[in-house]
Amino acid sequence: MMSIHESIEGKFVAAVVCQRAGNLRDAISIYREILSAEPNHEGSIGNLAIVAKEQGNYDQAAKLLQKLIQLNPKDSNAHNTLGNVYHEQGNMKNAIRCYKKAVELNCDFTSAYINLGVAYQNIGNTRQSIFHLQNGLKSNAESADINFCLANVYSQSADYESAISHYYKVLQIQPHNSKLHSNLALCLKALHKNDLALDHLKKAIDLDPYSANAHYNLGSLHQEVGYYRKAVEHYKSAIKIDPNFAQPHINLAKIFSDLGHEDEALTYLNRAVLLSPKDEDVYYNLGNLFAKRLDYKKSNNFYQISIISLFIP
Repeated sequence: MMSIHESIEGKFVAAVVCQRAGNLRDAISIYREILSAEPNHEGSIGNLAIVAKEQGNYDQAAKLLQKLIQLNPKDSNAHNTLGNVYHEQGNMKNAIRCYKKAVELNCDFTSAYINLGVAYQNIGNTRQSIFHLQNGLKSNAESADINFCLANVYSQSADYESAISHYYKVLQIQPHNSKLHSNLALCLKALHKNDLALDHLKKAIDLDPYSANAHYNLGSLHQEVGYYRKAVEHYKSAIKIDPNFAQPHINLAKIFSDLGHEDEALTYLNRAVLLSPKDEDVYYNLGNLFAKRLDYKKSNNFYQISIISLFIP
C-alpha cells in the first residue's frame, strides 16, 4: 500500500510535469492539494511562488517565498528568487538584501552575484556593482555570464578598456554570441578603433542577420566615417527588422538632411515623433530641418519642445 509520503511525492512530480508543460492551472491545483495535506511542503511552496512571479502576482510570490525561508533559512535559491520579486517591484533595497544573503549562503551562486551587480547598477552605484561582480569571479573566474555583465557595467561607466578585456574573456567561451560582438564593437568604436569595431559588427550580423541593434550600430559606424550609402542600407535593415526602432529613423533623417533631401528627412522625423514622442533629439532635429528651410517660427517651436522634453519623465 502506498504511504502518504509516496502519494504526495507522486503528486508533486505530476505537478512539476504540468508546470513544465505550461499547464499552470492543473499544476497550481495539484500544488494546493499537496499543501492542504502537508502545509510545509517546500517544493510545492517554492514552485507556487515561481508561478505567481511569472504571472505577475508579486505580493503572493513574496509571501510564499518568505514562508519558504522561514521553513528553510539556508535556502539560497529562495533568497535569490525573493530578491528577483522585490527587483520586479522596484524595491531595490530589499532585493539587494536578499541577493547578499543568497551569496552569503552560497559563495558559488553565479546568478545571485549577477543579480546583485545589476541591482546596484540600476540604482547608480557602479562601484558596488563592480565590487560584487568581481567577488563572483573569485569563485568562478571563467563564468561567461559574470564577465559579460561586468563588461556591460564597465561599458556603461565609460571604462571601455576594462569592458573590452572582459568581453574578450567571454569571446573565448562564446565566440558565436552576436550580442557580445555588437557590445564589444561599441567599446572599440568609442576608443576610435573603427576597423576592429567594423569586424565585430560584421561578425554580429553574420551570426544574427535579424539583429536590429547590430544593423543600427553598423549603420552608426558607417555614418560616423562618412559612408552614408552603407549607413542608410543598415539603418533601413534595422527598421525592416524592427519598425518601431526610433533611433535609425532619427539618424536616417540626419543623413538625408545633410544630403539636401529634406522631404525624406521630414518623413523619417515625423515617424520618429510617433515612435518616441518624449525624445528631445527628434524635436531638435526637426528644429534644425525647419531652420534650413528658413521657417524660423516652426524651427523655434520645435527647439522649445526639445527643451521641454528634457524635463518630461
